[in-house]
Amino acid sequence: MGPRGSSEPPPPYGYRCTELSIGVDPAEVSVQTRSLIDDARTWLEYETYPVQGLAVRPSHGITRIHPLKNVDGRLSRLFLDLLELSLDVDLGLDWGAGPGLPYQEEKRSCVRALQAADRGDIHPW
Repeated sequence: MGPRGSSEPPPPYGYRCTELSIGVDPAEVSVQTRSLIDDARTWLEYETYPVQGLAVRPSHGITRIHPLKNVDGRLSRLFLDLLELSLDVDLGLDWGAGPGLPYQEEKRSCVRALQAADRGDIHPW
């Protein structure tokens, strides 16, 4: 079923419309994504968490919701990059493009932090 209950197919780059082994039910994707965006704005506005803590929560939310079919890791990393730019901070994440950890090692570190967040242990990587 397409957008807003129509019989038209969903746009090719819209939210995920199929059930996957991970992520929320497809019917909840847009609502939970909107809620995550609203939460992130509130956390930013009221400085609810330090920057590193602020970074991991939306990143975890994106991977938990899994709003897209195949690119949620990239979307999560893009979010973190945009957060760094908008706050003019350095989270120390270079995704293997600079002198920090090699990409695969940094990715494993992020995945471990996200798995811990799944268990309720939310901390920066």
